[in-house]
Amino acid sequence: MRIIIPDRIIKISPDLKILPLFCIFIIIQKKSYVLQKKKKYFKIVDMKILKNILFSIFIVFFINLRGYAIQYKSEYLSKDMFIPVHPVKVLSTSVHEQFDTVYFIVPTDMWIDEFKIVPKNSIVKAQISMLKMPVTGVNAAMRIETEDITYPDGSKYKLKGTVSYNGERQIGGNLTPPLSYNKALHPRKGEYYNGVVAQYVPSGEYEFGQHITIMPNEMLYIILDEDFSPY
Repeated sequence: MRIIIPDRIIKISPDLKILPLFCIFIIIQKKSYVLQKKKKYFKIVDMKILKNILFSIFIVFFINLRGYAIQYKSEYLSKDMFIPVHPVKVLSTSVHEQFDTVYFIVPTDMWIDEFKIVPKNSIVKAQISMLKMPVTGVNAAMRIETEDITYPDGSKYKLKGTVSYNGERQIGGNLTPPLSYNKALHPRKGEYYNGVVAQYVPSGEYEFGQHITIMPNEMLYIILDEDFSPY
């Protein structure tokens, strides 16, 4: 048995399936009792029984419907939640350019309670919104923002988020190691030791940055920039 509420078809709780049998049982029991009364009293008692039964059905139905409405509201992915994805093809700052379109695939089903909100093998369309080439001291970097997601059945939904790598919304852009170190001497005086301590410090020159390459088997995460619901 199903009922329709805005933009959603939901199942009636199994508790409601036994209501008709329960009501029929109560009516039979009450009528058998009322028939023993005088005829003039029959209609009054019968109406009271009917009103009580209808009121009970309304209360139980309202409680169940309210529970499902709460469940419906919770079936969405809120802002800042993660969706795991794999790149469909190799991503590299040495190959791609800014504003290129790239695609990702969802490797597993995502569930909220008993509802599959993102099915496996869904395809996410995204765009490289920022791309920087490597320079001295800094590796290449790029930022990828998602646009929509297409389910295996062909349905498409808006999906606003940012692709994350190692927990950062920007992929790459980290500092490179120092190119060389200088030896620095620090005098140290103490109760049992007087002398010099040698320490190696960066010379101020850093290695040239490298391109960022992400293979299709690497796990990335989409950080949602706004709530997502397929309704």
